Formats: sequence, structure tokens, C-alpha cells
Amino acid sequence: MIEAHNKNTTRKNSVVQKLFYDDSKEAKELLNPQQEKCEQRAQWDSFMEYFLSIIGFVIDLGNVWRFPTVCYQNGGGAFLIPFLVCLFVIGMPCMYLELAAGQYFQQGNISIWTKINPYMKGIGFAVVIVNILMLSYYNTLQAYALYYLAFSFQSPLPWSDCNRSWNTNSCHLRVNDTNTSYDINSPASEFFTHKLLGSYKSSGFNDLKSIKPDILLALILVFILTTSCLIGGIKTSGKAVYVTALLPYVCLAVLIFQSLLLDGSYEGLKYYLTPKFDKIFELKVWLAASVQVFFSLGPGFGVLITYSSYTKKNTNIKNLTILCSIVNCLTSLLYGVVVFAGLGYMAKRLSVDINYFLKDGIGLVYVVYPEIISTFKMAYIFAIVFFIMLITLGMDSAFAGMEGLFTAITDEFPICRKYALTTRFLISVIPFLTSLPTVTYGGIYVVQWMDTFAISPSVLVVVCVETVTISWFYGLDKFCKNIKEMNSRTPYLNWRISWKYLCPSILFLIVVLDILFFEGLQYGSYIYPDWSVNFGYLINIFALLPIPGYALFCLLKNKL
Repeated sequence: MIEAHNKNTTRKNSVVQKLFYDDSKEAKELLNPQQEKCEQRAQWDSFMEYFLSIIGFVIDLGNVWRFPTVCYQNGGGAFLIPFLVCLFVIGMPCMYLELAAGQYFQQGNISIWTKINPYMKGIGFAVVIVNILMLSYYNTLQAYALYYLAFSFQSPLPWSDCNRSWNTNSCHLRVNDTNTSYDINSPASEFFTHKLLGSYKSSGFNDLKSIKPDILLALILVFILTTSCLIGGIKTSGKAVYVTALLPYVCLAVLIFQSLLLDGSYEGLKYYLTPKFDKIFELKVWLAASVQVFFSLGPGFGVLITYSSYTKKNTNIKNLTILCSIVNCLTSLLYGVVVFAGLGYMAKRLSVDINYFLKDGIGLVYVVYPEIISTFKMAYIFAIVFFIMLITLGMDSAFAGMEGLFTAITDEFPICRKYALTTRFLISVIPFLTSLPTVTYGGIYVVQWMDTFAISPSVLVVVCVETVTISWFYGLDKFCKNIKEMNSRTPYLNWRISWKYLCPSILFLIVVLDILFFEGLQYGSYIYPDWSVNFGYLINIFALLPIPGYALFCLLKNKL
């Protein structure tokens, strides 16, 4: 039996070796001169840790609520056509580009640009700012899930009735009542707005009030949990992803099985996947597809460059890109099955249309689906499963963002590596401090504002500049030669066309259209003031300033 096990292990390793490593003579010759350098730089303990870390990063909370909602609103099953087109034209090429750059140069987000084009080193500093802004509200979303989890160990669930201390006189269980305002009267909504957020004490974005202690405590616990898993860098986070990347799939399987057994689930899936082919010819649908693809695969945050800088230089980048993209796409579809099967069940239960529940925002995760779960038998079990899934989904992306910051700073400033623990703690404290406004009584208004402006459109501009810098300034032929040295094969023509022409032009077009078609910001019935929108674009400009700023600094320095 031992011999059989060894043979199976050898066979599996052989398959992985052929698919994801280049053992050609050219690749081996490339590895030898770099041996000393590779010994100094940390490496993933196995390809599986590397793969799961990337999967954990690209599959996050957005796959649960953003993809199903965007898909439904933009043609249902027909939306998959522009989605897949954008996936192949801009999504996968941008992912391939960053993975290849990190793997070849073996540097973090700042130092890598010294080797590509020193004048464009500001890209790395811009990515650091974008990462901090992203973590500033992303950790708060995890805190919400942790808060819900703490209240899930009871039956009945505290958001299943109106007999709680935080409920108002207008709260009541909805039964076939289409005239009832969902946001005001549902017990699940009042748990979220009154118990968790306390947002009734705030009048809006310009009236945040004080910090809410229990949400602050949940945020501190998220901070401690995330930081503790990153103490040893990829050596500890690489082990953690076996839980945080795989456990969500176990939870997803449980929820899919339960959802498909619900009465009305078929109608929900019909709403979700029924093609509306007339939508394909609308410009906004293609814009939504391109944005969704882009944020699904995660270029521009520096994480792909960081993670690939710790892998072997003969890892097959193309196969890894294709595999991660397929897994991400299929996972998004499966989360949509869970959400819309539940919405179909709830719509039939209350004799209302599914549109009655559909919200374009975090309410789908923190209000609508918790209410659906509260109607299940043994609801507390499914609530625990659901919120554990959300927490683990969020932790992977938090790991990735924090590791991207640490690697960028320590590669650029080697003295920080001598004090790695202190540096990691200080780097973790920065997004924790910047997230404090999100845990005030009006924090939900900040979360919604940051979800709109913190990383968009700045991250799109960053990737646009990356593709131009590598394809035009560094040289596409030279870059392709670097990839051939690692993988013994020049990238196909479709990749080169996307890198040099399609990605820069399409990303630039997306940024322009995103700004022109912006219709204002709203959360529920609250409409954000104009100054908050202007402030949002100002934050984006601030994040991008290092790019022209550093280039100007280099020009003046050389002139002097």
C-alpha cells in the first residue's frame, strides 16, 4: 500500500510538473545564475500554496454579491457573452502580465519598476496607496460578517422576529405585503441598521457621529486574526490558505445543496440565467462586464506581482492564468446559483417579484440573504456556515493586500526586513487606523463611498500605465523574450496584441466612460452630497500623483 501511495503521489507531482513547470534546458540554464538570489528570497513551499493564495485573492466578497447582481441587471445569461469576451481580451492578459513581471524580476511592487523603467517607479507607490485604501473598508466588511457570526449561535436567529430590544414599532414580519418598504420594516434590515450599524443615529456622510464600540471590537479581532496569520509572511499565510481558500468551497457546497431544495429556487435561477439578448447591444452592459472582469482577477493591487515574485522562475504562467481565471468564473456563477435560488424561494414565499429584494450593494449579503436563511429549518447552522464563508473569503484578500504592502516596502527599503515583525505590525496598523471612520455610527455611508471611489477609477489607470510602460517603454519584444527564457515559448500573438494595443486603449476608454456615465452616489434613500463625489475623485487623483510626481523627480534629478 505504501508503494501504491508513493506511485500515486509521484504521478500527481508529474502532472503538476508538466502543467505548471518548464523543465526545458533553457529554463534550467536560467535558474542556475539565479540560484543564489532565489536562496536569499523566500519561496512558496509548494505550488499548491501559491495557487491557493492566488485563488483566495481573486475570489472574495464581490463574487458573492456583485457578480450575481451585475449579471442579472445586464442581461442574465446573455451577460456571459460580453463577460467572457472581456475576460479573454483584457482580464486574463492583465493577469498574465503581472504574474510574468513578478516571476521574472523577483521584486515587489516598488522595486520592480527600477528594472523595468526607473522613471515609472511611481506606479509602485500608487499601488501602495490603492492597497491601503482598499483595506480601509474591506476589513470592515469582514467585521460585519464576524458580528453576524457571533449572533448566529442561537435559535431562533435574532433577525428573524421583531421582539428584540433594537426593533422599532414599524418592524413586522412580511407576509404577502408588497406595499411594505423592505429597508425600513424587515427584522433583518433592522438588525443590520439598528443593532449592527446604529446608522439611525447618523444623518449621512457629513454626520458620522462617534465610533460604535462593538463594531470596533469586531474590527480589532479581524485585525488580530489577519496579522497573526502573516507573522511569517508567505510561510504562514501559505499554510492558512489551505483553510481560508478551501473552506469557502465546502460552505458553498452546503449552501448550493440547501438552496436547490427550496420551493421556488427554479424560478430564481430562471431570473438569473434567462438571456436578454437585446442587452448585448447596450454600451453600459459591456462597460459593466469589463469592470466586473477586471476587479474579479485583481490586477493593479500589486498582489499578483508580489505572489509571483516568490515562485520558481520556470512556473508556467500561461497555464496558471487560464486555470485561475476559469476557477474564478465558475465560482462566481455558483455563488449566483446560491443567491438567486434563495431569492426565488423568498419571492414565492411572499408572492412578490424577485426585483423586490434585489439590491445593488452589500445589502444583498448582510440583509437579504440572512433573512432568507432565517426561514430555514435549523437556520442557525446555515447562518454559521454562511458567515464563516464570508469571513474566510475576506481573509484571503486581506492576506494578499497586507503581503503586497510588506513586500513592496521591504524590497525597496531592505532595512525594514531586519525588523520584519515590527514592520509587519506597523504596516498592518495603517489600514486599521484609516478604517476607523467606517466603524462610526455613520460608517456605512463611508463604506459605500469607499466601495465606489477608494479604488476606482485609480486602479484602472494604474494597470493602463503598467501595460503601456511594459509594452512600449520596456519593450514588448524584450518582455516576451523574458517570458520565453522562463517558459521556453514566446507568448502567442493574441497575448501580445492585448498587451500592446487592446488593454491600454480599452482600460482608458473604461475610465472615461465610467466618469462620464456616473449618475451620482446613493445608499438606500440617502443621496450623497456633491462635495462627497468631488472628494472621491480627489482621492483618486491623490492615489495617482506618485506616477507623474516620481517621473518629474527623476527628470529634475538627472538634469541637476
